[in-house]
Amino acid sequence: MRLPDGKQPEEFLADQIRIIGKISLGILGVLWNVMKEESEREEERRKKRTRYLW
Repeated sequence: MRLPDGKQPEEFLADQIRIIGKISLGILGVLWNVMKEESEREEERRKKRTRYLW
């Protein structure tokens, strides 16, 4: 059975899996950056807090 674009079903599924993988990596990258920025902000807050305590 061939799909309308001329690909075999296995090729079509492989392409879909690659696309899903790339999207997942993109989402993970965004989440990683957000967590890293939040961690840096928290570190700055902690430094400011300890500065006021001394």
